[in-house]
Amino acid sequence: MSSTYLEKEMDAEMQELEGDEDMEDSDDDKDSGSDEDLEEEEEDPELLKKITGFEEEISANPYNYAAHLELVTLLRKTEDFEKLRAARKKFSEFYPLTGELWIEWVSDEQKIATSEEEKRMVEELFEKGVKDYLSVDLWLEYCQYSIGGIGSKEGIVRAREVHEKA
Repeated sequence: MSSTYLEKEMDAEMQELEGDEDMEDSDDDKDSGSDEDLEEEEEDPELLKKITGFEEEISANPYNYAAHLELVTLLRKTEDFEKLRAARKKFSEFYPLTGELWIEWVSDEQKIATSEEEKRMVEELFEKGVKDYLSVDLWLEYCQYSIGGIGSKEGIVRAREVHEKA
């Protein structure tokens, strides 16, 4: 039984390679279904298995930066935003996120933010991000986001505040 993160990852890759060989043999037998459907069906179990592996590694060793980073990367490929959000929150509790990671997080949240409460949450993420990590690109994104609210009087005031902080 593998005990370290690296050993688990190597075992997972070996099983994936063995699974790919088996899948090639079984793909020849299947005549129905599109290639895209088959690819999605093949990737999902593997992706979920990797995600589960990284979640276990993080629960065993929450200070494993690479596991946090890989988990976030894999979860971005799924449509499970709640799990992705939770993984990012946990990651940010243990490490300062880079400007790029903050921008990805805010960008993903912006895509699903529809209500005023969700938009406030995006703004809070920007605030947390610029306090957590000094990044010109993150400040630029924050300024551009604040410009989006200029349509109202309070939006103008808020945009000015953000630009003055930057």
